[in-house]
Amino acid sequence: IALHTVLEAVSLADGTDDAFRETARRIAGEYGLADVDFFVDLACSAIAADPVQHAGMRPHWQEMQLAGIGPDGTTVIEGVADLVYRDDDGALVIVDYKTDVGVKQETLEAYWAQLSIYADLIRQATGEYVSRLELVFCRPGDAVVVSRSFSRRDSSRRSRPDVPRTARTVHPR
Repeated sequence: IALHTVLEAVSLADGTDDAFRETARRIAGEYGLADVDFFVDLACSAIAADPVQHAGMRPHWQEMQLAGIGPDGTTVIEGVADLVYRDDDGALVIVDYKTDVGVKQETLEAYWAQLSIYADLIRQATGEYVSRLELVFCRPGDAVVVSRSFSRRDSSRRSRPDVPRTARTVHPR
């Protein structure tokens, strides 16, 4: 939660300048984190990750609240997409921040299932096409980014410029 708070408090396009590091330190203190330097390193790896920098230069939405009917057709699903941005081709990309160490294949598959459901919820709510899912595993140093692309099943689906009103819209400076 602290990592999300940092990333919401800054402009994604600004990167890891001194102001970013100070914001990360302040938030680590507010959350009572013991190893502040480690947390700042994780936050720096997140904001410096290619998908986050890419999002910072495009329209993006942070902490997007999602809700709708799940894949079984009866269960109501609620979730929060960490970051959604509009890619150059007009499609949306979902980015999820992770701090796990030593992720097993079954955990990775669970993450893909979660983000695939988020993609479907976005499509249900907006008609928007999600072309890619990106997991950003935050690490001291460089984040590890793992992506999964979707093929466009319905090429007649048209993009709309609007996005769910529950999301905070951020435009690059």
